[in-house]
Amino acid sequence: MVDAIIADIDSDALLRRRARAAADRNVTVRPDHHAPGQSRLSASLPMESAAEFDARLAVMADEPHTSDPRTLDRRRADALLALSRGRLHLPCECDDCTSATEPEHQVQPETTTDAPTVDEESRPEHTATHTCECRPSSTERPTFHIVVNLSTLLGLDDDPGFLDGNGIIDANTMRSLLAQAEREFIRPEPPASDSTRYRPSKKLQALVRSGELCCTFPGCNAPAWHTDLDHTDPFDTGGRTTRANLKPLCRFHHRIKTFTA
Repeated sequence: MVDAIIADIDSDALLRRRARAAADRNVTVRPDHHAPGQSRLSASLPMESAAEFDARLAVMADEPHTSDPRTLDRRRADALLALSRGRLHLPCECDDCTSATEPEHQVQPETTTDAPTVDEESRPEHTATHTCECRPSSTERPTFHIVVNLSTLLGLDDDPGFLDGNGIIDANTMRSLLAQAEREFIRPEPPASDSTRYRPSKKLQALVRSGELCCTFPGCNAPAWHTDLDHTDPFDTGGRTTRANLKPLCRFHHRIKTFTA
């Protein structure tokens, strides 16, 4: 809110910030002198580029099955390495997937630049005895969220928008990003039949989150698209699944509200 007020007073500041972010972009890889055997990779990017990159890693890290032994942090690191090798999908390392791709007599290849790689598109399908819970990775797309006034989108003003998890973004950058995006119209209220279901529809979730931007617990600024949607009046006691009865709460504050009320 403070940044938006400053941008309203000094609208050129956002443009200068954007130019500086573009000019200063860089990636560095250095040995980690505090952890022998490791290296540190760091990057400075314009925040919309960083949001796009983070969204791609998030989708790739979520592709393996639930029984993959790696933590989320390790999957994200492996996804980054996969991108460096020209892959857009992260191979699963659960027992079923690794046994399906490993030959009977596995030979460790030498570490060379022309070592063969696994073609993800030709990876064998899981057998009928597969025990993993498959995630719908084939339908997931890298996604990040921008909240913008319709007047700005139409070019009637240059009010800044909000890039989820990052902060305000200038109107020109925002309009450029939205011109490339797939957009859907979201009704102010869902069909009446939706209010009788516990889980809100995707459009209702987007409507509630775009109206709040962050966790509604006082003092918490967890991004709205990484929170739960809580029924103010509990669903099991008659509360409806409507915009007026839903609010974003981070998992921590959602549990406090649920188990201490």
